[in-house]
Amino acid sequence: MGCFFKQLYHLVADNRLHAVIVIVGTAVTMTFVMMVVMVYDFRTADIAPESDRSRTLYTALGKISAKDGTNIESGMGRLPFETLFADCPGVEAATWSGYLGTSPCAMTSGGEQTRLFVKDVPVNWFDFFDYTFIAGRPFAEAQYDGPAREAAISQSAARRLSKGDAADMVGREIYVNFRPVRVTGVYDDVSPILQKAYADVLLPFGAEGNARDGLSGRRLGVLKLSPGADRDEVEREIARRESMLNSMCRDNKFHMERLYDQVEYTFFRDEMINANLVYGLLLAVLLLVPAMGLAGLINAQMQTRLGEIAIRKAYGADNIGIMWRLFAENFVETLAGGIIGYIGACVLVWLCRDWIFGEISGDAVITAAMVGRPVIALYVVGASVVFTSVVTLVPAWMAARRNIALTLKGND
Repeated sequence: MGCFFKQLYHLVADNRLHAVIVIVGTAVTMTFVMMVVMVYDFRTADIAPESDRSRTLYTALGKISAKDGTNIESGMGRLPFETLFADCPGVEAATWSGYLGTSPCAMTSGGEQTRLFVKDVPVNWFDFFDYTFIAGRPFAEAQYDGPAREAAISQSAARRLSKGDAADMVGREIYVNFRPVRVTGVYDDVSPILQKAYADVLLPFGAEGNARDGLSGRRLGVLKLSPGADRDEVEREIARRESMLNSMCRDNKFHMERLYDQVEYTFFRDEMINANLVYGLLLAVLLLVPAMGLAGLINAQMQTRLGEIAIRKAYGADNIGIMWRLFAENFVETLAGGIIGYIGACVLVWLCRDWIFGEISGDAVITAAMVGRPVIALYVVGASVVFTSVVTLVPAWMAARRNIALTLKGND
Protein backbone atom coordinates (compact mmCIF):
# COMPACT_ATOMS: atom_id res chain seq x y z
CA MET A 1 0.00 0.00 0.00
CA GLY A 2 2.88 2.37 0.85
CA CYS A 3 4.47 1.63 -2.52
CA PHE A 4 1.18 2.41 -4.29
CA PHE A 5 0.86 5.86 -2.72
CA LYS A 6 4.54 6.61 -3.33
CA GLN A 7 4.16 5.81 -7.02
CA LEU A 8 0.91 7.77 -7.13
CA TYR A 9 2.66 10.79 -5.64
CA HIS A 10 5.34 10.70 -8.33
CA LEU A 11 2.69 10.19 -11.03
CA VAL A 12 0.79 13.28 -9.88
CA ALA A 13 4.00 15.29 -9.50
CA ASP A 14 5.02 14.45 -13.06
CA ASN A 15 1.56 15.25 -14.47
CA ARG A 16 0.44 18.20 -12.38
CA LEU A 17 -1.72 19.83 -15.03
CA HIS A 18 -3.56 16.58 -15.69
CA ALA A 19 -4.14 16.02 -11.96
CA VAL A 20 -5.42 19.58 -11.47
CA ILE A 21 -7.84 19.30 -14.40
CA VAL A 22 -9.20 15.95 -13.14
CA ILE A 23 -9.59 17.14 -9.54
CA VAL A 24 -11.14 20.50 -10.46
CA GLY A 25 -13.44 18.92 -13.04
CA THR A 26 -14.53 16.30 -10.54
CA ALA A 27 -15.02 18.92 -7.81
CA VAL A 28 -17.33 21.02 -9.99
CA THR A 29 -19.32 17.94 -11.00
CA MET A 30 -19.58 16.67 -7.42
CA THR A 31 -20.67 20.08 -6.18
CA PHE A 32 -23.84 19.97 -8.26
CA VAL A 33 -24.35 16.24 -7.71
CA MET A 34 -24.11 16.60 -3.94
CA MET A 35 -26.42 19.62 -3.97
CA VAL A 36 -29.11 17.45 -5.55
CA VAL A 37 -28.35 14.59 -3.16
CA MET A 38 -28.51 16.87 -0.11
CA VAL A 39 -31.79 18.47 -1.11
CA TYR A 40 -33.37 15.06 -1.61
CA ASP A 41 -31.81 13.63 1.55
CA PHE A 42 -32.81 16.53 3.81
CA ARG A 43 -36.41 16.25 2.65
CA THR A 44 -36.78 12.45 2.84
CA ALA A 45 -34.21 10.85 5.19
CA ASP A 46 -34.84 9.82 8.79
CA ILE A 47 -33.66 12.97 10.60
CA ALA A 48 -34.66 13.76 14.18
CA PRO A 49 -37.24 14.71 15.26
CA GLU A 50 -38.75 13.08 12.16
CA SER A 51 -36.75 9.95 12.91
CA ASP A 52 -39.08 7.48 11.16
CA ARG A 53 -39.84 9.19 7.86
CA SER A 54 -39.22 5.93 5.99
CA ARG A 55 -42.20 4.39 7.85
CA THR A 56 -44.44 7.46 7.93
CA LEU A 57 -47.63 8.05 5.98
CA TYR A 58 -49.50 11.34 5.80
CA THR A 59 -53.22 11.69 5.24
CA ALA A 60 -54.68 13.87 2.54
CA LEU A 61 -57.53 16.18 3.46
CA GLY A 62 -60.65 14.11 3.97
CA LYS A 63 -63.74 14.90 1.91
CA ILE A 64 -67.09 15.19 3.67
CA SER A 65 -70.31 15.31 1.71
CA ALA A 66 -74.00 14.60 2.02
CA LYS A 67 -75.14 11.11 1.11
CA ASP A 68 -76.23 12.38 -2.31
CA GLY A 69 -72.77 13.85 -3.01
CA THR A 70 -73.68 17.51 -2.43
CA ASN A 71 -72.55 19.98 0.24
CA ILE A 72 -68.89 19.01 0.02
CA GLU A 73 -66.25 20.26 2.44
CA SER A 74 -62.73 19.21 3.40
CA GLY A 75 -61.54 18.11 6.81
CA MET A 76 -61.39 15.24 9.27
CA GLY A 77 -62.78 15.11 12.78
CA ARG A 78 -62.23 12.88 15.77
CA LEU A 79 -64.74 10.22 14.71
CA PRO A 80 -63.25 9.38 11.30
CA PHE A 81 -59.69 9.61 12.63
CA GLU A 82 -60.29 7.14 15.44
CA THR A 83 -62.44 4.85 13.32
CA LEU A 84 -59.94 4.65 10.48
CA PHE A 85 -56.64 4.58 12.33
CA ALA A 86 -57.05 3.52 15.97
CA ASP A 87 -55.66 -0.01 16.52
CA CYS A 88 -55.34 -0.45 12.76
CA PRO A 89 -53.29 -3.55 11.85
CA GLY A 90 -49.92 -2.54 10.47
CA VAL A 91 -50.04 0.92 12.08
CA GLU A 92 -47.68 1.27 15.03
CA ALA A 93 -48.80 4.77 16.02
CA ALA A 94 -51.15 7.48 14.81
CA THR A 95 -51.22 11.15 15.66
CA TRP A 96 -52.48 14.38 14.15
CA SER A 97 -52.12 18.13 14.21
CA GLY A 98 -53.99 21.24 13.29
CA TYR A 99 -52.81 23.60 10.59
CA LEU A 100 -49.51 25.46 10.93
CA GLY A 101 -50.01 29.21 10.98
CA THR A 102 -48.56 32.41 12.37
CA SER A 103 -49.92 34.05 15.50
CA PRO A 104 -48.88 37.12 17.51
CA CYS A 105 -46.96 36.14 20.66
CA ALA A 106 -45.83 38.33 23.55
CA MET A 107 -44.60 38.12 27.13
CA THR A 108 -47.46 40.25 28.43
CA SER A 109 -50.97 41.05 27.23
CA GLY A 110 -49.90 44.49 26.04
CA GLY A 111 -46.26 43.76 25.35
CA GLU A 112 -44.23 43.76 22.16
CA GLN A 113 -45.61 41.18 19.75
CA THR A 114 -43.61 38.68 17.72
CA ARG A 115 -45.25 36.60 15.01
CA LEU A 116 -44.36 32.93 15.42
CA PHE A 117 -45.38 29.72 13.69
CA VAL A 118 -47.92 27.94 15.90
CA LYS A 119 -49.43 24.48 15.64
CA ASP A 120 -51.81 22.62 17.94
CA VAL A 121 -51.07 18.95 18.57
CA PRO A 122 -52.19 16.09 20.82
CA VAL A 123 -50.17 14.81 23.76
CA ASN A 124 -48.84 11.77 21.85
CA TRP A 125 -47.23 14.10 19.29
CA PHE A 126 -44.13 14.08 21.50
CA ASP A 127 -44.04 10.28 21.51
CA PHE A 128 -44.38 10.18 17.73
CA PHE A 129 -41.62 12.75 17.04
CA ASP A 130 -38.25 12.85 18.80
CA TYR A 131 -38.03 16.39 20.12
CA THR A 132 -35.06 17.21 22.35
CA PHE A 133 -36.12 19.29 25.34
CA ILE A 134 -33.37 21.51 26.70
CA ALA A 135 -35.53 22.55 29.66
CA GLY A 136 -38.85 21.47 31.13
CA ARG A 137 -41.11 18.88 29.48
CA PRO A 138 -43.94 18.57 26.95
CA PHE A 139 -47.44 19.42 28.08
CA ALA A 140 -48.85 16.24 29.56
CA GLU A 141 -52.63 16.64 29.53
CA ALA A 142 -55.03 16.83 26.63
CA GLN A 143 -57.20 19.95 26.66
CA TYR A 144 -60.11 19.25 24.35
CA ASP A 145 -62.61 21.14 26.50
CA GLY A 146 -61.52 24.70 25.88
CA PRO A 147 -58.68 27.07 24.97
CA ALA A 148 -55.09 25.92 25.45
CA ARG A 149 -53.57 26.67 28.85
CA GLU A 150 -50.05 25.26 28.27
CA ALA A 151 -47.45 25.38 25.52
CA ALA A 152 -44.07 24.00 24.50
CA ILE A 153 -41.87 26.41 22.59
CA SER A 154 -38.65 26.21 20.56
CA GLN A 155 -35.34 27.51 21.84
CA SER A 156 -35.15 30.34 19.30
CA ALA A 157 -38.75 31.39 20.02
CA ALA A 158 -37.98 31.47 23.75
CA ARG A 159 -34.98 33.71 23.13
CA ARG A 160 -36.94 36.04 20.88
CA LEU A 161 -39.67 36.45 23.46
CA SER A 162 -37.59 36.66 26.63
CA LYS A 163 -34.54 38.43 25.17
CA GLY A 164 -32.56 36.20 27.52
CA ASP A 165 -31.82 32.58 28.43
CA ALA A 166 -34.30 30.22 26.76
CA ALA A 167 -34.36 27.80 29.72
CA ASP A 168 -35.69 30.54 31.98
CA MET A 169 -38.96 30.52 30.04
CA VAL A 170 -40.13 27.27 31.68
CA GLY A 171 -43.02 28.00 34.02
CA ARG A 172 -43.52 31.53 32.75
CA GLU A 173 -46.69 32.83 31.13
CA ILE A 174 -46.75 34.05 27.54
CA TYR A 175 -49.57 35.29 25.34
CA VAL A 176 -50.30 33.41 22.11
CA ASN A 177 -52.91 35.08 19.93
CA PHE A 178 -53.78 37.26 22.95
CA ARG A 179 -54.51 34.24 25.21
CA PRO A 180 -52.29 33.40 28.21
CA VAL A 181 -50.55 30.01 28.27
CA ARG A 182 -47.89 28.61 30.60
CA VAL A 183 -44.66 27.33 29.07
CA THR A 184 -44.03 23.74 30.20
CA GLY A 185 -40.90 23.10 28.17
CA VAL A 186 -38.38 24.45 25.68
CA TYR A 187 -37.24 22.14 22.87
CA ASP A 188 -34.26 22.34 20.56
CA ASP A 189 -34.96 24.17 17.31
CA VAL A 190 -36.40 22.16 14.44
CA SER A 191 -35.51 23.18 10.90
CA PRO A 192 -38.52 24.17 8.77
CA ILE A 193 -37.18 21.66 6.23
CA LEU A 194 -38.65 19.06 8.59
CA GLN A 195 -42.04 20.35 7.62
CA LYS A 196 -44.30 18.18 9.76
CA ALA A 197 -42.45 18.51 13.10
CA TYR A 198 -41.59 22.18 12.65
CA ALA A 199 -43.27 24.87 14.74
CA ASP A 200 -42.12 27.69 17.02
CA VAL A 201 -44.95 27.08 19.47
CA LEU A 202 -46.84 23.83 20.09
CA LEU A 203 -50.21 24.10 21.81
CA PRO A 204 -52.56 21.34 23.00
CA PHE A 205 -55.12 20.47 20.34
CA GLY A 206 -58.30 22.42 21.03
CA ALA A 207 -61.93 21.48 21.37
CA GLU A 208 -63.69 19.81 18.44
CA GLY A 209 -67.29 20.15 17.45
CA ASN A 210 -69.75 17.49 16.37
CA ALA A 211 -70.81 18.89 13.00
CA ARG A 212 -71.68 16.73 10.00
CA ASP A 213 -72.36 13.57 12.07
CA GLY A 214 -69.06 14.13 13.87
CA LEU A 215 -67.08 13.87 10.62
CA SER A 216 -66.05 17.51 10.34
CA GLY A 217 -62.80 18.71 11.85
CA ARG A 218 -59.32 19.94 11.10
CA ARG A 219 -57.14 16.94 11.90
CA LEU A 220 -54.15 16.29 9.66
CA GLY A 221 -53.26 12.68 10.32
CA VAL A 222 -49.78 11.16 10.53
CA LEU A 223 -49.30 7.38 10.69
CA LYS A 224 -46.24 5.32 11.55
CA LEU A 225 -46.25 1.89 9.96
CA SER A 226 -45.11 -1.11 11.97
CA PRO A 227 -41.75 -2.57 10.85
CA GLY A 228 -42.38 -4.86 7.89
CA ALA A 229 -45.99 -3.74 7.45
CA ASP A 230 -47.44 -3.84 3.94
CA ARG A 231 -48.71 -0.42 2.91
CA ASP A 232 -51.26 -1.85 0.47
CA GLU A 233 -52.78 -4.00 3.19
CA VAL A 234 -52.96 -1.03 5.53
CA GLU A 235 -54.74 1.04 2.88
CA ARG A 236 -57.21 -1.78 2.20
CA GLU A 237 -58.01 -2.00 5.90
CA ILE A 238 -58.52 1.76 6.10
CA ALA A 239 -60.86 1.58 3.09
CA ARG A 240 -62.84 -1.19 4.81
CA ARG A 241 -63.14 0.90 7.96
CA GLU A 242 -64.23 3.89 5.90
CA SER A 243 -67.10 1.88 4.43
CA MET A 244 -68.10 0.78 7.92
CA LEU A 245 -67.98 4.39 9.15
CA ASN A 246 -70.20 5.65 6.32
CA SER A 247 -72.75 2.91 6.94
CA MET A 248 -73.20 4.23 10.48
CA CYS A 249 -73.55 7.92 9.50
CA ARG A 250 -77.08 9.18 9.00
CA ASP A 251 -76.84 12.14 6.64
CA ASN A 252 -73.22 12.45 5.58
CA LYS A 253 -70.30 10.39 4.35
CA PHE A 254 -66.53 10.63 4.63
CA HIS A 255 -63.83 9.79 2.10
CA MET A 256 -60.07 9.71 2.66
CA GLU A 257 -58.62 10.65 -0.71
CA ARG A 258 -55.24 8.95 -0.25
CA LEU A 259 -52.18 8.44 1.92
CA TYR A 260 -48.73 9.78 1.06
CA ASP A 261 -45.34 8.42 1.98
CA GLN A 262 -42.52 10.88 2.69
CA VAL A 263 -41.42 11.25 -0.94
CA GLU A 264 -44.97 11.63 -2.25
CA TYR A 265 -45.85 14.11 0.49
CA THR A 266 -42.77 16.24 -0.18
CA PHE A 267 -42.40 16.25 -3.97
CA PHE A 268 -45.02 16.64 -6.72
CA ARG A 269 -47.93 15.94 -4.37
CA ASP A 270 -51.02 14.81 -6.30
CA GLU A 271 -49.07 14.90 -9.57
CA MET A 272 -48.44 11.79 -11.67
CA ILE A 273 -44.67 12.27 -11.44
CA ASN A 274 -42.21 9.83 -9.89
CA ALA A 275 -39.85 11.94 -7.77
CA ASN A 276 -37.32 9.11 -7.46
CA LEU A 277 -37.16 8.81 -11.25
CA VAL A 278 -36.80 12.56 -11.71
CA TYR A 279 -33.95 12.84 -9.22
CA GLY A 280 -32.32 9.67 -10.57
CA LEU A 281 -32.29 11.02 -14.12
CA LEU A 282 -30.98 14.38 -12.93
CA LEU A 283 -28.12 12.70 -11.07
CA ALA A 284 -27.33 10.50 -14.07
CA VAL A 285 -27.04 13.55 -16.34
CA LEU A 286 -24.93 15.49 -13.83
CA LEU A 287 -22.57 12.53 -13.40
CA LEU A 288 -22.33 10.99 -16.85
CA VAL A 289 -22.02 14.03 -19.11
CA PRO A 290 -18.93 15.50 -17.37
CA ALA A 291 -17.52 11.98 -16.88
CA MET A 292 -17.60 11.28 -20.61
CA GLY A 293 -15.72 14.52 -21.20
CA LEU A 294 -13.00 13.61 -18.72
CA ALA A 295 -12.79 10.07 -20.11
CA GLY A 296 -11.07 11.42 -23.22
CA LEU A 297 -8.47 13.18 -21.08
CA ILE A 298 -7.86 10.03 -19.04
CA ASN A 299 -7.52 7.99 -22.24
CA ALA A 300 -4.93 10.40 -23.62
CA GLN A 301 -2.94 10.21 -20.39
CA MET A 302 -3.02 6.41 -20.45
CA GLN A 303 -1.55 6.41 -23.96
CA THR A 304 1.60 7.88 -22.48
CA ARG A 305 1.81 4.96 -20.05
CA LEU A 306 1.47 2.11 -22.53
CA GLY A 307 5.15 1.23 -22.15
CA GLU A 308 4.78 1.01 -18.36
CA ILE A 309 1.66 -1.15 -18.73
CA ALA A 310 3.44 -3.47 -21.19
CA ILE A 311 6.37 -3.94 -18.78
CA ARG A 312 3.95 -4.76 -15.93
CA LYS A 313 2.31 -7.38 -18.14
CA ALA A 314 5.72 -8.79 -19.09
CA TYR A 315 6.43 -9.32 -15.39
CA GLY A 316 3.18 -11.24 -14.93
CA ALA A 317 0.49 -8.67 -14.25
CA ASP A 318 -2.87 -9.65 -15.72
CA ASN A 319 -5.41 -7.34 -17.36
CA ILE A 320 -7.69 -7.26 -14.30
CA GLY A 321 -4.80 -6.31 -12.03
CA ILE A 322 -3.70 -3.52 -14.34
CA MET A 323 -7.25 -2.19 -14.71
CA TRP A 324 -7.71 -2.28 -10.94
CA ARG A 325 -4.50 -0.30 -10.40
CA LEU A 326 -5.46 2.31 -12.97
CA PHE A 327 -8.90 2.54 -11.39
CA ALA A 328 -7.42 2.97 -7.89
CA GLU A 329 -5.04 5.71 -9.07
CA ASN A 330 -7.86 7.69 -10.66
CA PHE A 331 -10.20 7.01 -7.73
CA VAL A 332 -7.83 8.82 -5.35
CA GLU A 333 -7.93 11.92 -7.57
CA THR A 334 -11.69 11.62 -7.99
CA LEU A 335 -12.23 11.23 -4.25
CA ALA A 336 -10.14 14.34 -3.61
CA GLY A 337 -12.35 16.19 -6.08
CA GLY A 338 -15.42 14.66 -4.45
CA ILE A 339 -14.43 15.96 -1.01
CA ILE A 340 -13.84 19.45 -2.41
CA GLY A 341 -17.17 19.19 -4.23
CA TYR A 342 -18.94 18.15 -1.02
CA ILE A 343 -17.56 21.22 0.76
CA GLY A 344 -18.64 23.37 -2.17
CA ALA A 345 -22.11 21.82 -2.11
CA CYS A 346 -22.46 22.55 1.62
CA VAL A 347 -21.57 26.18 1.01
CA LEU A 348 -23.92 26.59 -1.97
CA VAL A 349 -26.84 24.81 -0.27
CA TRP A 350 -26.42 27.08 2.75
CA LEU A 351 -26.12 30.25 0.64
CA CYS A 352 -29.07 29.31 -1.58
CA ARG A 353 -31.18 27.65 1.12
CA ASP A 354 -34.08 30.11 0.96
CA TRP A 355 -34.32 29.69 -2.83
CA ILE A 356 -33.85 25.90 -2.81
CA PHE A 357 -36.37 25.33 0.00
CA GLY A 358 -38.50 28.36 -0.85
CA GLU A 359 -41.86 26.58 -0.45
CA ILE A 360 -41.41 25.75 3.24
CA SER A 361 -42.78 27.70 6.20
CA GLY A 362 -40.22 29.86 7.96
CA ASP A 363 -36.60 30.52 7.06
CA ALA A 364 -34.72 27.44 5.85
CA VAL A 365 -32.19 26.29 8.43
CA ILE A 366 -29.32 23.95 7.51
CA THR A 367 -27.66 22.52 10.61
CA ALA A 368 -24.23 20.93 10.94
CA ALA A 369 -25.93 17.73 12.08
CA MET A 370 -27.81 17.53 8.77
CA VAL A 371 -24.79 17.96 6.48
CA GLY A 372 -22.44 15.97 8.71
CA ARG A 373 -24.41 12.74 8.84
CA PRO A 374 -22.30 9.63 7.97
CA VAL A 375 -24.64 8.70 5.14
CA ILE A 376 -23.65 11.94 3.33
CA ALA A 377 -20.02 10.77 3.39
CA LEU A 378 -21.15 7.46 1.91
CA TYR A 379 -22.93 9.34 -0.88
CA VAL A 380 -19.68 11.18 -1.67
CA VAL A 381 -17.75 7.90 -1.84
CA GLY A 382 -20.47 6.22 -3.90
CA ALA A 383 -20.64 9.09 -6.39
CA SER A 384 -16.84 9.04 -6.66
CA VAL A 385 -16.87 5.30 -7.41
CA VAL A 386 -19.47 5.75 -10.16
CA PHE A 387 -17.65 8.74 -11.62
CA THR A 388 -14.29 6.92 -11.60
CA SER A 389 -15.85 3.85 -13.20
CA VAL A 390 -17.25 5.85 -16.10
CA VAL A 391 -14.05 7.87 -16.56
CA THR A 392 -11.53 5.05 -16.16
CA LEU A 393 -12.75 1.56 -17.00
CA VAL A 394 -13.03 1.83 -20.80
CA PRO A 395 -9.66 3.62 -21.28
CA ALA A 396 -8.06 1.18 -18.81
CA TRP A 397 -9.52 -1.82 -20.63
CA MET A 398 -8.27 -0.51 -23.98
CA ALA A 399 -4.78 0.09 -22.58
CA ALA A 400 -4.54 -3.24 -20.74
CA ARG A 401 -5.51 -5.40 -23.72
CA ARG A 402 -2.80 -4.11 -26.09
CA ASN A 403 -0.18 -6.57 -27.36
CA ILE A 404 2.99 -6.46 -25.21
CA ALA A 405 5.55 -6.96 -27.98
CA LEU A 406 4.02 -4.46 -30.36
CA THR A 407 3.61 -1.89 -27.62
CA LEU A 408 7.25 -2.18 -26.56
CA LYS A 409 8.35 -1.84 -30.18
CA GLY A 410 6.15 1.23 -30.52
CA ASN A 411 4.11 -0.27 -33.38
CA ASP A 412 0.73 -0.34 -31.59
